[in-house]
Amino acid sequence: MSTRSNISIKRKDGTYDKIYCHSDGYLEYNGRILDTFYKDEQKINNLINLGDISVLGFRVNPDPSIRHSFDYNERQEGVTVAYGRDRNETNVDKKTYQSEQEYLDSFKDTWCEFVYLYDENKKEWLYSEIPYTEEKELNFVSLHDTLKEKNLIDSVEEKLDSLIRKQVDFAYDYDTYNFKDAYESYEDAYFETYDFLGEEQGVTNFIKINKSIMDNIEEDIDNPEMKKLYDRGLALNEELRRYRKEMFRNLENDEIEM
Repeated sequence: MSTRSNISIKRKDGTYDKIYCHSDGYLEYNGRILDTFYKDEQKINNLINLGDISVLGFRVNPDPSIRHSFDYNERQEGVTVAYGRDRNETNVDKKTYQSEQEYLDSFKDTWCEFVYLYDENKKEWLYSEIPYTEEKELNFVSLHDTLKEKNLIDSVEEKLDSLIRKQVDFAYDYDTYNFKDAYESYEDAYFETYDFLGEEQGVTNFIKINKSIMDNIEEDIDNPEMKKLYDRGLALNEELRRYRKEMFRNLENDEIEM
């Protein structure tokens, strides 16, 4: 039996957009995915604009060169499956509510068990169980704090998320034009970096790439902004080396330059 949920966004103007998710709505799946992989507001909006979905994935958009459909044997791994985009269903667009009360009323007599709400003003994900009776109210709390309280997030996950964002931001700030040529969005860069940091060789490659960038920056080190970027690269490589040592092996003698 599916664990149904809703995924919503509260706009700065006080309106709400909401979509339905059919499967895996519990904290251990949807909750962790949203908390880890949906921190970029553009990516969150891309998800909401898909309309109702069957399964939430780490990615919103599939690789356009590979078939992705609703059929189980034609789904790209880790990609969200949407009723409209991937099965050409109609009447599955996001629902918009003009006020908080209108939004809250939409959960009465629903089959959904959980709701995840991104607040644009607070810039954080909130979470609530959905009561089955009208007498009870939704009680929104911090999604991240809830996951930590239930031991669904460990220090390794938090460290990896921070490391990914530092690496992506460093590449973006060094050469924004090249970054935009290489990736369609921040979410694509995040996910690709996540894949690489899952392997020891991937971490090593990033250390080497960052070292090459710093070698180029050294030519303009008298520029204060370049100096700041250079120092960020040094700190990032230090963190990458520690992460690699902790996650993959005990390195007594590491010959990779910092």
